[in-house]
Amino acid sequence: MFFLKDLHIVVPIAISLLLLIIILAVVYVNFADIDHLLVIHFDAYRGIDYFGERSDVYDIWFSGLALVAINIFLISVFYKRRRFAAYLLSYGTAIIVVLILLAIDAIISIN
Repeated sequence: MFFLKDLHIVVPIAISLLLLIIILAVVYVNFADIDHLLVIHFDAYRGIDYFGERSDVYDIWFSGLALVAINIFLISVFYKRRRFAAYLLSYGTAIIVVLILLAIDAIISIN
């Protein structure tokens, strides 16, 4: 991993991984003892669109983890060829993980 000395890549990826750990802790604390269905999506016009279980909330987290893993691989591929693409992927990964945090927060606040 030759890109580990570049702070423009290490810092956003470290922030992404730290946020994923925080998201997992928040999901576990809030949904550990819940056995009923959860509201996963709510629309202001139509009301509740989608009910789900705890596993659906964990699936959102696993999707974020998979996205970070795939983007780390792509960053390592693009780093020598197109450094700007590697930077874009690293900052984009951090932004998407923040959006996942906001989605999990919305699910927690609805339930």
